[in-house]
Amino acid sequence: MAATVAVAFALAAGSAASQRPAAGRAVDASGHNRALARLDGRAHRLTVVLIGPGRVGAGPFTFTSRWRIRRAAGLINALPSAPPGAFACPMDRGYRLRLTFSSGQRQLAVVTIDPGGCQDVSLILRGRAQRPLTALPLAGSGISVGHPLIDRLDRTLGLRLAGKLRAG
Repeated sequence: MAATVAVAFALAAGSAASQRPAAGRAVDASGHNRALARLDGRAHRLTVVLIGPGRVGAGPFTFTSRWRIRRAAGLINALPSAPPGAFACPMDRGYRLRLTFSSGQRQLAVVTIDPGGCQDVSLILRGRAQRPLTALPLAGSGISVGHPLIDRLDRTLGLRLAGKLRAG
């Protein structure tokens, strides 16, 4: 883990489509992402920022509890790969939730979640973009319609970001 991750995020409010480029990453037999499992014990800090259209909506919130960091990583690990292709995302209001897992000054992983629209999740691990994930409740994904990823992260981290999204 020698390189520091440099990440640029394009935050386009109301984007009409989400491209899902192919990139390699490890998945288990069920198709679930396991990339963050490799961070176990290495990430000592988790920083969470809610970014609204053109501004910071909430945060940054910093967590150093190993339990919370492992639980947040576990929620991301449980997400399935996104289906390939382009999708129209009419409910995308331009919000993104960014989770940065770090150790010291090194960023180990950056996760960007679209909590609306197509609910795509991008993952950059040790400076390399991984295959896109999805938080949509697709058949066989194990994701419940009534418990979106943002709500589960709120409960795990003790935040109230979902309310800001609904009000915003």
